[in-house]
Amino acid sequence: MAPPRPPSSAPPPPSATNSALKSKSPAEFFADNKVIAGFDNPGKSLYTTIRELVENSLDSAESHGVLPEIELSVLELTRDDLNARLGLAKADRKDEKLYGDYETDKMKAKRLKQEAAAAAKLEKAGGGAASQAQANQTPAAATKGKGASTEKVYYVVTCKDNGTGMRHGDIPNMLGRVLSGTKYGVKQTRGKFGLGAKMALIWSKQSTGLPIEVYSSTGNGKTSYYKLDIDINANCPNVHQSSERPSENGKWHGTEISVTIEGNWSKYGHYIVKYLRQLAVITPYAKIDFQYQTVAAAAAAAAAAAAAVAEEGADDDLMPMSQVPSASQSRAQASKGINLVFARRTECMPRPPRETKHHPASVDVQLIKTLLTQTTQKDMVAFLNKEFSCINASHAKKLIAELEHEGVASNTQPRKVSDKQALAMNQLLSSAKFGTPDGAHLSPAGEYNLRLGICKELRPDLVATHESEVKVNEGHTFVVEAAVSLGGSKVRPGLNVFRFANRIPLLFEAGNDVITRTAQKRVNWTSYKINANTDRIGVFVSIVSTKIPFKGTSKEYIGDDVKAMASAVQDSIRGCCKQLKVKLLRISAAKERQQRKRNLTRYIPDVVNALHTVLGTLSEGAKESDEGGVVAAKRRRMLADCTVVRRDCGDHEEDLAAAGTFAVLEGSAAQVDERLMSMVKNNRISKEALVDALTAHVNASDDVDDDGAGGAGTTSAGGDADATRAEELWLTPYGAMDATGSILDNHRALDDGRRTATILSHQFRFQPLVPL
Repeated sequence: MAPPRPPSSAPPPPSATNSALKSKSPAEFFADNKVIAGFDNPGKSLYTTIRELVENSLDSAESHGVLPEIELSVLELTRDDLNARLGLAKADRKDEKLYGDYETDKMKAKRLKQEAAAAAKLEKAGGGAASQAQANQTPAAATKGKGASTEKVYYVVTCKDNGTGMRHGDIPNMLGRVLSGTKYGVKQTRGKFGLGAKMALIWSKQSTGLPIEVYSSTGNGKTSYYKLDIDINANCPNVHQSSERPSENGKWHGTEISVTIEGNWSKYGHYIVKYLRQLAVITPYAKIDFQYQTVAAAAAAAAAAAAAVAEEGADDDLMPMSQVPSASQSRAQASKGINLVFARRTECMPRPPRETKHHPASVDVQLIKTLLTQTTQKDMVAFLNKEFSCINASHAKKLIAELEHEGVASNTQPRKVSDKQALAMNQLLSSAKFGTPDGAHLSPAGEYNLRLGICKELRPDLVATHESEVKVNEGHTFVVEAAVSLGGSKVRPGLNVFRFANRIPLLFEAGNDVITRTAQKRVNWTSYKINANTDRIGVFVSIVSTKIPFKGTSKEYIGDDVKAMASAVQDSIRGCCKQLKVKLLRISAAKERQQRKRNLTRYIPDVVNALHTVLGTLSEGAKESDEGGVVAAKRRRMLADCTVVRRDCGDHEEDLAAAGTFAVLEGSAAQVDERLMSMVKNNRISKEALVDALTAHVNASDDVDDDGAGGAGTTSAGGDADATRAEELWLTPYGAMDATGSILDNHRALDDGRRTATILSHQFRFQPLVPL
């Protein structure tokens, strides 16, 4: 038996099955990883396509100071509609069991049972709701089985704007080459990656195979037309058809793009409408027309309009004109689509963002090497001064002095800087201290536009706005704008958080976002007189920056781990809450005054009766003074008691005034008797006059501060001052006041009026009435 062979140290020969090294083009990579760009599923792909087209249109208009006007339409197609556009003939099925929507007898029986139960439930809950629902159901929907949910639906998305347009020769590369675009650089833009519309082309080619159609004009009197798709493997445009012809309207400039894709409106349609509504909040200077329609509804609307026009010219004897629907009514009846118009509410646009230089704290080694290679500067001082922000000439010289140990001098040519020296420069720039940029290159919406957009779309009861100072995160400047609204018919009770980044509404993954977490966890709403559970609170936060720290390339949320940004968001929301707290306190005080006013008005009849009884007693005493002087003696005793009270109260006169009884005034008895008796005898004091005077006084009490009616100042208790002030007295439910509004002594009144007067005096203070 032969001994075993020792193991060989030589590597095994290459296998024929080993694959060779491969590489992918950018278009191929993103086609295989669509979720990175927000194309997770057909429904999300429809939403992302609309979002990217609309944002490109806004950027195109805003970058050149043009008020945006966007027309967006979504046309729903069935499989048969798509096949007709593709030129595929309709064929009958030979074996139904091969298809996913095949329904067995058992499945059909189960479905019919469920539909009957649902119809019965509707009938029980809403009367004729079930029959109405069945009447509205289309025949196609009624005959589809369980597999109907898997039926694919396709949409033609068309977006037209009034932006700057694209030059004829640039259109293929701008739309048909991934990672190519005009938004690269240190600049605030809605898009960054050069994907957007390109991903819509990729999804269109994968889901329908149809190319896109593009019309564009720069306002030169010519309109460019392209029908193209993208070569995914080569990452280059594939032009099917192109032309350039004179524009029908020579002044038109802008772009119109039409793309056919697979989608799911039933699940993501509300997200699209929500996105457009929030976009109208942050861009109230834009006009957006949105229309959603099916092919059948569009055809029916056109037919109904034609029929209505023909019917209007028919013989009136055939149908009364009152029963003939108008063209608009016919279209509304035939079409079950959606038509939304977000009107422009202002012409005040944010200034266009401009490109800026790199902040020294935001660069890395590779970027420094690139700048050193591409710069046109001749020495290092000019290089640092011209290629970076926040570095002046003197600061640049100081930085170069720190690099002398690496052989870098002020006159060193940037192109001759070695990799080792570039590495030392990067470490220096990352550890040195620099100023904060002025933020002139940022373009926030502005507090005015934000407040106007919120009022336009949500109609809240109260709204407050706040804009932070320019801050820096990792060398990139940012500004936080916030608004907090209370009330509104379109806001649910509790916290409703609306997030924006570079004026883009963010709808998904809100739970992980720094804005949501700050509003829910880091703001004590109770301390601002706001109930976070029952009040209808809208929290709007917009962050603009040259680089938004998104988590993921789908740009759906901002991470909560950015401390500088979290602090700025918290301060901005609190700034809004402080403003609202002042308003809420004023509203609460006004409600309290109104409540006091209602309480006083309710007691006016009792006060008038009590007061009129006192005056009547005095009048009767004047008439019967010759019958023994009993009443006169009683009046003198009352005046004597008043004198005793005045003498005993001393410095506590205002405390007695706060007791709030109707008083017989002290002072010169002769003067008081003469004045009151004269008014009573001449019938100048009546119940009606008292009611009118007190009512007028109550109506004027809203302008009185809670602490301002009584005790505007204290006066001496001397007899001369009392005699002088007794000449100028007003009678009020609170007691007696002089011309300055200072309250005099309060004295005993009749038993039937004391309780009422005391209740009133504890709740109200008044300005003087006109003299009775």
